[in-house]
Amino acid sequence: MNETSAFSVNPRVFYGENVQNSIPNIVTGNKPSSQPVPFKLRKLLGPSSIWEVFKKQADVLTFVNSRKCGLMSFVFQQNTGERLFLAAHPSWLWYHDSNKKLDSRSSYEIIQELTVCKLYFDIEFNKDVNPFHNGVEMLEIFIKIVCFYLYKLWGIQCSRRNILDMDSSTNKKFSRHLIFQLPNAVFRDNYNAGNFVKYICKNVQTFVDNMSGDNCPQTCELDNFIAENNIQIHQMKNLIVTNSNGKTGIFCDQGVYTKNRHFRLFKSSKIGKQTPLVLSEQNEYKPECSEEEIFLDSLITFITNDSDKLRVLEFQSDSVDFNRKLTKGENIQQRVNNVKASPFPQIDRFIECAAKPGHIWRSFYFQAPNLIVYDIIGNRFCGNVGRQHKSNNIKLIVDLSNACYYQKCYDPDCAGYKSVPVSLPYEVQFHIHDDLDCELSLLEQTECNSSKVDDYNSLFDDHDNELSDILDTIEDIPVESFSDNF
Repeated sequence: MNETSAFSVNPRVFYGENVQNSIPNIVTGNKPSSQPVPFKLRKLLGPSSIWEVFKKQADVLTFVNSRKCGLMSFVFQQNTGERLFLAAHPSWLWYHDSNKKLDSRSSYEIIQELTVCKLYFDIEFNKDVNPFHNGVEMLEIFIKIVCFYLYKLWGIQCSRRNILDMDSSTNKKFSRHLIFQLPNAVFRDNYNAGNFVKYICKNVQTFVDNMSGDNCPQTCELDNFIAENNIQIHQMKNLIVTNSNGKTGIFCDQGVYTKNRHFRLFKSSKIGKQTPLVLSEQNEYKPECSEEEIFLDSLITFITNDSDKLRVLEFQSDSVDFNRKLTKGENIQQRVNNVKASPFPQIDRFIECAAKPGHIWRSFYFQAPNLIVYDIIGNRFCGNVGRQHKSNNIKLIVDLSNACYYQKCYDPDCAGYKSVPVSLPYEVQFHIHDDLDCELSLLEQTECNSSKVDDYNSLFDDHDNELSDILDTIEDIPVESFSDNF
């Protein structure tokens, strides 16, 4: 990574004109002595204070993928419309962003390709073109449909209390962002989430086109659904809207599941518009929590599930992958050839060699805790029992922050087992090496300011074991019925 690719940006570009002179330099990450910094951001094991701005998206993604401590990629838009790219921990971004005026916030999360993510929706339609459509009523029906399919396909029970509902509507446009906080479940990446969303939209569209459902067996389930939920036919029809060009379609935007998608942040507006995303009146998710909690929970790829079980859902090409077994005539190599790579090809190649005589079946990249989980097939050797398991497979977990990997497995008798970590080879570490001197320098600068904010310690000292909890959660990913006979 060429460090010269990062560049200096005047703080007033990011924070606006009406700011104090104490705003930090956004490239070096210096924190001002006159601006109080919460204790949880200053403590030794707190989030990384790295703050780098780039002109090119490719540069910020490379930087984030080569660093540690939960850095994520963001975008902020200037008044000219130009977008600059930011590498920062989300807690630091909120700390700075929340100090800006509401009408000057225009920031986005980059939903990085091949990264585990939450289920999310962009709901919108033009009110002038659809004057008789009730957006609130339409949204309630659509949410029930989504929850119906989550339960039907994966047995996941979901309600309004699991859905972060943010509103950016105007007199002319109905606009909502829905972020599903599924209990103990995430999607493999936004491609899989998008396939699931498109499957739902296709079924709704087909149902409306064939109202009786008699000619489309795939939508017969919706016949039963609307009957059980007392939904009228005209209410289902209202889910189809007309855009300003006269084209019709469901009011869910199906185009927000592309590679490295930009998704607007909580309390941000599109440039030139004073319509920030705020909690909707219908939101029932964590009604008493802080705005910072809402901001962190609204991030699509920031996974902080505190349960001991975390399912990774897959939905490939309008069909669900239920961790299927090999079909007749299919061999291990055919499945290996179809595996999706992680964002780190050098590590993929190393783990493929380390797993021999087995192979990588699939991988999951968790951006916030900086882990890659590899499911292995063809090699069931477990260090806990000192032999091959008869039916349950193993997984290799790469800890990017500590440049090491270790083995866990799916056998119930080995629950909680974790092998001794093994350092990655130096030639592999090179690709994920963090600039430790830079990190220590930033830490020292932060500690120098600690005397200025002693009064805030009692307010921000509530997450001492957060990192450990997250790692335990991510490392213990269960895969139901994961015992293929190879």
